[in-house]
Amino acid sequence: MDIGLVDNRLELVQVLALMTFHSYGPHGDGEIARLCGQTVHSAYSSGQHYPSQSGGRLSEVRRVELIYSLFALDKIIAMITGRPPIIGEGEACLPAQDDTILKEVPPGLRLLFRLSQMLDQVLDPYRPRALNETFEEWVWDHRSG
Repeated sequence: MDIGLVDNRLELVQVLALMTFHSYGPHGDGEIARLCGQTVHSAYSSGQHYPSQSGGRLSEVRRVELIYSLFALDKIIAMITGRPPIIGEGEACLPAQDDTILKEVPPGLRLLFRLSQMLDQVLDPYRPRALNETFEEWVWDHRSG
């Protein structure tokens, strides 16, 4: 998507994310869902969901911060609007919990990502399922302990 104002794709992702946060209002559900979708589309189109190339324009820490932020934004927008989340956790290359790169990610952002993962589990029952699977079957299959 080219809105003609921002040449740098990373800046475009950041601008769209900010617009998503500030577009909510009485008639804003559709608009914030659209902007969130465009934000994720722009990030994925520019390859931000893959590990950074060494010597690339974006450091790996910055890329992880961006993906963590988009993941959290997506889950919050899904919860507010009642729409399904766009980003699946397995769709982006994220570092393992014990990866040294996470030491460089701010603790607040790591916590926000962890809370977003929990929210993703809460939203999971509301995702579309196969036609032959009922909600009760899903609960039975995914019950803990």
